[in-house]
Amino acid sequence: MTKRSFLPAAGLLAALVWPSGAAAQDAHYWTYGYGPVGQLTEGVLVGGVEDLSAVYYNPGALALIDEPRFLFGLTSIELAKIKAPNAAGQDLDFDSFVFDIVPSVVAGHIGRNDGQANHFAFAFLSRHDTDWDLGYSNAQVSAASPDAVAGFGRVRERVVEYWVGGTWSHRVREGLSFGVSPFVAYRAQRSRRSLTLEDLVSGTSRAVFVANENEYNHGRLLAKAGVAWRPGHWELGATVTTAGIGVYGAGKAVFNGSVSGVTSAPFLSASTQKGLDVTYHSPWSVAGGATWRGKRTAIHTTIEWFSAVTPYDILTPEPAPVAGSSATAPLEFRGAG
Repeated sequence: MTKRSFLPAAGLLAALVWPSGAAAQDAHYWTYGYGPVGQLTEGVLVGGVEDLSAVYYNPGALALIDEPRFLFGLTSIELAKIKAPNAAGQDLDFDSFVFDIVPSVVAGHIGRNDGQANHFAFAFLSRHDTDWDLGYSNAQVSAASPDAVAGFGRVRERVVEYWVGGTWSHRVREGLSFGVSPFVAYRAQRSRRSLTLEDLVSGTSRAVFVANENEYNHGRLLAKAGVAWRPGHWELGATVTTAGIGVYGAGKAVFNGSVSGVTSAPFLSASTQKGLDVTYHSPWSVAGGATWRGKRTAIHTTIEWFSAVTPYDILTPEPAPVAGSSATAPLEFRGAG
């Protein structure tokens, strides 16, 4: 038996143990920049924010802004090349080119700004808006070959997260203020993964097919508090962002796996589970920033610490039953920071 004759069984095993997880490294808060200066400086404005993006960067600074205006960031551009070597097995690489235009921010000041100590604002923020598609294909079919091989795989991820909330900021005295921005966060993710492997040995065509889809919607509450101090040419700030408290969640998991053309190891498994509980973990964070502002020059610095988010189960579907057997196929959908 040639090495390729093990393809269906090996492919099924690889697909079953291939982790179906959420997009990693998305638990931090540096996904997008808000406002013209925030986008140009990659968001290092905890100390020196000067527009209504303060509702996000440092709510304490809102009361120190001379003339807070309506802020409307219609779009930003996402450009990325994604490649995952050996994602579905040896030499089974996934790759994708992503170009997308995504929404950014809508924020506005509420009430007067004529020396008031208390300031209020509202904000809509797009925290994540990602849609990528990784494809694989490896067709080596030849009529002259007794073991022609063909393969196909695809990973599709769609993640959106939006924050809606307001800001209250209080000026303690000239150049010193604090504030808080409570937010309602909505997150939705759709993850679809499929893998098909085929071969032809001694005139027998064999194939393995595995498809796994996970979807969820999740709502949580969080808040960001900040303090701003502006002595002379310096603009200093510090913020704390709370971890989210889940208030709503609904998930779905679909699985289908089969092996055909292998009489010694038939396999058929399928499962559809709706109304699953959802868990989503976001971290605490603490940030500090400083801006030195001259007549024509401004230097911005920010440092931020995030608490660890260890791997966890976003969805916990029951194992999928296997036809004609008491065995089951394990299912999982995991997240990590």
